[in-house]
Amino acid sequence: MEYGGPETFLLQTLLRFPQAPGVTGEYGNAIHASLEWYQNSIKKFDKPNIDKLIKEFDRQIAKRYIPADRMDDFRARGHNALNLYVASRTNMFKESAETEVDFRREGVLIGDPHLSGKIDRLEVDKDAKTVKIVDFKTGKSHTKWEREVKLLKYKQQLYFYKFLIEGSHTWSGFKVLEARLEFVEPDQNGKIVNPLNIKFNVEEEKEMKNLIQAVWARIQNLDLPDTSNFSNDYNGSTQ
Repeated sequence: MEYGGPETFLLQTLLRFPQAPGVTGEYGNAIHASLEWYQNSIKKFDKPNIDKLIKEFDRQIAKRYIPADRMDDFRARGHNALNLYVASRTNMFKESAETEVDFRREGVLIGDPHLSGKIDRLEVDKDAKTVKIVDFKTGKSHTKWEREVKLLKYKQQLYFYKFLIEGSHTWSGFKVLEARLEFVEPDQNGKIVNPLNIKFNVEEEKEMKNLIQAVWARIQNLDLPDTSNFSNDYNGSTQ
């Protein structure tokens, strides 16, 4: 509800009314693309260093829709974040991983709904047939799950990712061991915080699948309800 509800979904997703990209979103996309490049370079045994990563970030952010008078600020913010983050996650990047894994053609179904999406990073053990889900986030970092709409969306996103893996052709038979959020930017003390892990819950999983099917049915029938009686905050969203 904080982000608009069914009416906004109608305008932006179904009718696709044009809108300018947000600068923070563009910055986040540049960070994601840079980390994807970094992991893939390691996978190809290119042995990239932080200087090459910063150079790649500069290339990525230069092509984003960010006003010229704000570009230097976002560039400096990215340099600081990537320097700190890569230094704190040296061991993680040494591990083999799949990046930006696309599930568009995997035929994932939850009843009638067809799910799709991309996952930032999958840490795969092919012998044990296990997968760990990693999702990179920019912006404010969190050390615990709190009653915030943003964190509610993050949690729903991780459940979606679990469903994508378990319902896919490529990863059939693999078990999702864990999922975590990796906050790329430092906290207010200038430190990179520990990942925020989720403990998947059977009841929450069932509720999420029911929610997916209910929302799918609303969209298919163009039955977009009036939500004006709900508050535009965490309580309204969960209700």
